[in-house]
Amino acid sequence: MSAEQEVEPGAARLLEELRRATGDAELQYASGPTAIAGGLSGAGIFAFELTSGDPRFAGPLVVRIGTGDEQDKLREIALMEAASELGACVPSVRFVGDLGEGAGGRFVITERLPGGTLWRWSSTLFGASVLAALLLWNVWVAVAGALLASAAVGIAMGQQWQRLHALSLLDVEAIYEKHGLTEADVDIATWFDRMDAHIAAEQLDSYREGLTWLRAHAPERARPSLCHGDLHAGNVMATWTRVVGVIDWENARVAEPELDIAGMRYVVTIAGSFLLPMYWCYLAYCRAVDHVDAERLRYYEALRTLYQLVHFTHVFIEAVRSDDATPMPAPVMKRVLHRHAARFRTLTGVAAAPPAL
Repeated sequence: MSAEQEVEPGAARLLEELRRATGDAELQYASGPTAIAGGLSGAGIFAFELTSGDPRFAGPLVVRIGTGDEQDKLREIALMEAASELGACVPSVRFVGDLGEGAGGRFVITERLPGGTLWRWSSTLFGASVLAALLLWNVWVAVAGALLASAAVGIAMGQQWQRLHALSLLDVEAIYEKHGLTEADVDIATWFDRMDAHIAAEQLDSYREGLTWLRAHAPERARPSLCHGDLHAGNVMATWTRVVGVIDWENARVAEPELDIAGMRYVVTIAGSFLLPMYWCYLAYCRAVDHVDAERLRYYEALRTLYQLVHFTHVFIEAVRSDDATPMPAPVMKRVLHRHAARFRTLTGVAAAPPAL
């Protein structure tokens, strides 16, 4: 299967880069690349395998193309490496490169983890319980299945949260400094810088007050910690028997443990309240093993909500400006943005009205 048939324009250029890296002019794709994700993150994510004998490229692989500038990629790789070396479940980084302007930009290749996301497993379990309920004419079977799925996901996520936030920040610091990064480069304050840049570039003045509120109410760091930044059930990979890894580290920063609980709470708010039992089980586990500050949790949910509100608005406007396909139809995007704005106002009392699309 040729790369050019699967992904344009990046696959042929990617193969060329990998041939150069391995010194194998005959290197080919054994399978793929096949798109597995992308969209609002701005990154294309593809699964593939190579015919290479190079151990770096053995087995199923994943490439993320177009995932930010050089500093973004360096930070992601350094913090993934830190988490992996110190004992967190993280896919190994196999190769980093640059396809150049017009072909996708910087890319990262990692191992492809087996299994599926916790979202997938919980949906499968719930679907099986609904089927059983229909066959047995007993609605309580479906209820029990939903509760079991919620508890399983909550506990699995809580264990990953506990494992990640037990890592020594001094050890994390030693690893990211080897990559030439400083404390400022990996701090959650870089989220504010990105929001500032997007607000200025797109003239999103209605979001400015929200950003000012977040800066003014930032809590004093009680327990600085390496945070994934987007820890929810869609980013935790598992088989039927165990969690195999946490993926998608592009938002990783040093903040506080509550940030990684707020990430799941944010997803529940935006995706729907039917996921609340899953979140409650996750929160209950975290509270059982460590202290969770309610005010910090609320603050970090507000931060995550505004960060995504600004990001989604920027991505949509950029797509319209460049005549690219938008991530979702304008009416749908409008509803998504207004849901974000409403939640942010509930959390902070500050309006952040989305622009007309």
